[in-house]
Amino acid sequence: VKQEVNHTFIDVVKQMQKDSLESARYDYYPLADIQSLSEVNQELVHHIIIFQNYYSDDQVYDVVEDVGFKISESNVYEQTNYDFDVMVLPKDVLEITFSYNKELYDKTSVIKFKNQFTKILQTIIETVEVEVADINILTELDSQKLLQEFNQTNADYPKDKSLHTLFEEQAEKNPHHIAVVCAGQKLTYQELNKKANQLARVLRQQGVQNEAIVGLIMDRSIDMIIGIMGILKAGGAYLPIDPTHPTDRIQTILSDAKVSLVVTSSGQARSLSLAVQAIDITVEDFYQGLSTNLDLAIDCHQLAYVIYTSGST
Repeated sequence: VKQEVNHTFIDVVKQMQKDSLESARYDYYPLADIQSLSEVNQELVHHIIIFQNYYSDDQVYDVVEDVGFKISESNVYEQTNYDFDVMVLPKDVLEITFSYNKELYDKTSVIKFKNQFTKILQTIIETVEVEVADINILTELDSQKLLQEFNQTNADYPKDKSLHTLFEEQAEKNPHHIAVVCAGQKLTYQELNKKANQLARVLRQQGVQNEAIVGLIMDRSIDMIIGIMGILKAGGAYLPIDPTHPTDRIQTILSDAKVSLVVTSSGQARSLSLAVQAIDITVEDFYQGLSTNLDLAIDCHQLAYVIYTSGST
């Protein structure tokens, strides 16, 4: 039995040696060859980390002085084809240098990279067991800017204008700028304003007056934003209702708020079997009417929306 075990062990070792030798040819593969196999070729890699394996300048100075020579000054010029290099030099104290393409990076950005890199190293040294996901690369200065300076969003705005009026002014000023993006769809200010105007005219034709509460039962989408703006432009106040709520709760809210008209989608209207009139704004031919701004007397202090909470608040 002992002899069989020894033979088995020897066979395993031989197989391991064979596998090791066969895999050795994959230990090194030139980056140029890797890039040549890619569709983007030289664009595949722009940044590299280099662990330098030759003597540093200080070590060269020590060697030549030992043999009777002395170097008083030297200049080394290196050229790289990469936009950003991190080079680690093997000195008594580990030295790390950055080289970068000035056409793509400015000195301020590189200094910021250096500070973040240093923060990572300090975190690892101080907390050896730290996980990568828990490493914070922000310096105290960066944290202060993000949490305090950038959050200073207080701004003056006209107190005598309604929300939809301010939106109309923005649509006039930047008609082709993107106003809303959702799930791969987007609308410019001009497109959103026109659709909201068309919806507002339909709502007015259906009897919506100033401060009339209009239900809005839709998933979060571009259509929801059109619904909100359209209701406001018609002078009404929108009542958002989550379509996933139980039908009984939705009917109770609509009844309590005395809602007679709901803006929704055809699918949700059918699934909920609403007891009030429903306007489906998701049908393809809905937006056909006049799309100019409505000339309505809407006070900026009138009711804009109504929210029913779960009761916990």
